[in-house]
Amino acid sequence: MRKRKIIIVDDDPDYKDGLKEFLAREAEVVAYESPDDFAEHVKRQDDLRGVSLIVLDYCFDTFNALDKDLLGFIREDLQYKGKLVLWSLEDDIPQEYRKRFDGVLPKKLLSLAEIDQCLETTCS
Repeated sequence: MRKRKIIIVDDDPDYKDGLKEFLAREAEVVAYESPDDFAEHVKRQDDLRGVSLIVLDYCFDTFNALDKDLLGFIREDLQYKGKLVLWSLEDDIPQEYRKRFDGVLPKKLLSLAEIDQCLETTCS
């Protein structure tokens, strides 16, 4: 069976590397340290071929994911149709922005099964 592909975008190395290492047991995982880092490496729709999940941190050091509009870039420019979730400690995410994601995951180490279950129950 082929491993699922997952992308993580998070600037906190402890969270990013921890989740990457945890999910690497069951998936092929690539991590980027910022929306700019992601956009520098993922430029075409083909770059997301086979990716089943993108985990996007909400709050970065000096901006948030809404400020950078990575969601628009991923959904509109790259035409990504897979699952896209926010991963955040931040509770104050604008409701209209939240609704554009498949879910909001609690910022803790989660297995693929836990993520899938969270998405099925619209974890937010």
